Amino acid sequence: MPQFAEVVYNITDAWVARLNLDNTYGTPVRVDYIGKVSFEYESDTDEIKSGGQIVETLTVPTKATGEITQASLDFAGMAVLLGTVNGSYSTTPNQYGVQDIPVGGEGLPYCGLIVAYASVYGGNMLAGFPKFRLDTVPGFDADQNKFRIGSANFTAIAPSVNARKVVRYKKYETAAAVPQSAANFLAFFTTPPPSLFL
Repeated sequence: MPQFAEVVYNITDAWVARLNLDNTYGTPVRVDYIGKVSFEYESDTDEIKSGGQIVETLTVPTKATGEITQASLDFAGMAVLLGTVNGSYSTTPNQYGVQDIPVGGEGLPYCGLIVAYASVYGGNMLAGFPKFRLDTVPGFDADQNKFRIGSANFTAIAPSVNARKVVRYKKYETAAAVPQSAANFLAFFTTPPPSLFL
């Protein structure tokens, strides 16, 4: 029989934080109306033939790739993911917000992402990507009698040649919250053990 937090389903929360040059994080921001975070691992493979047969195979995982969807025009979350600067202007009832989507320049930034999944019999599982980047700006699709959904593919890689973990899973018997401070966001990836993500 499965143990705690091994049978997971709905995403219940997701937070992103800008990855700094020193492998720390900026202030995490909640991603509103997160829909899906799907991912799989990619590997380089090779083989040796001798005597007309395969005698050795090689599989070296290299990265994770996936897709993220969101149903909210969440300027705060998008600012982290896209490196944009947002503005809010005027006062109620005439407020408006502005977000410009840039092209060129230095491109999209590296971020960290931690996603919480519900599990049967209580508890939850958190999946964290210490270094990931969207492959492009999320698309914009609004159709008749349909909610607008934004989606983008992403690539996750290890933080360094020494910290070779591309995704970290943590399962909790009692449901845990996604870390919401920069220090706790970093601690999710660094403890335990402290040597993995220096």
